[in-house]
Amino acid sequence: MLNLLKMDLYRLFRSSTTWIMLLVTVGMAVFGVSMTKYDASNMEQGADSMATEIGADVSDDGVNLNFGISATTLPEWATGDVDFADLVNTQVGSGLFLIVVSIFVTLFVCAEHKNGYIKNIAGQFPNRGVLIVSKAVAIGAQVLAMFLVLFVTMFVTGKICFGDKLVLNSVGKLFTVLGGQFVLHYAFAGVILCLGVLFRSSALSMTIGILISCKLTSLLYMLGNKFSLDLTRYALETNVTRFSMITDRKEILVMMLSAAVIFAVTIGTSIIVMQKRDVR
Repeated sequence: MLNLLKMDLYRLFRSSTTWIMLLVTVGMAVFGVSMTKYDASNMEQGADSMATEIGADVSDDGVNLNFGISATTLPEWATGDVDFADLVNTQVGSGLFLIVVSIFVTLFVCAEHKNGYIKNIAGQFPNRGVLIVSKAVAIGAQVLAMFLVLFVTMFVTGKICFGDKLVLNSVGKLFTVLGGQFVLHYAFAGVILCLGVLFRSSALSMTIGILISCKLTSLLYMLGNKFSLDLTRYALETNVTRFSMITDRKEILVMMLSAAVIFAVTIGTSIIVMQKRDVR
């Protein structure tokens, strides 16, 4: 198991797609913080908020469903200090980095089917479930690397854009934001891993992941609203956004537990499929 994990980690960090992912993360972080500065400047001049947003709001039975990718600029940032924890929360909560996870986790998981890696190595492990466990650890390292790069880039860009106005009011809040969003994004990576194992198609898995990231699944959740069932409380893609607005600890606990359940189910499903399916 340890040797398998070392091989997966070696393959991960030797892959050009991993480094491209990190460069894309840097670019998105710089763009997001720069647009936030632009919005704050407009609000300071008395203009309406121009929060960076791609998508549309739909209301059904009083429930607002936000399709697409959006990041909000808080009004107090126009003239006051910018709390770094809030800045990170609003940027990561936009859902943009779910798309990064969708693309690059898919490329990593599905690459082994194209290059024959899985076929060559599967015969060495009677319990092929360890292949999934090792891969889950590897994508965890991939998501963690993305968050570390995101954190550093946003801090540097924030200092350049906001100067002394960028402050950190609470270290605990910052770690709560980073930890909570990491859990949600890692659980989402587990979903993408499961899709890659099920379909063995990078195009299909990537497409489904991007559609989920853009919250088009909210159309399905509207059906739950008809039966007074709020599925958005448990969905990863909506919780990534809701995490930036929720302060109630019980609600955050529900988010974390639902993420853990989703991760366990998707990894368990992947293990079962890997055990029963012929490797090719």
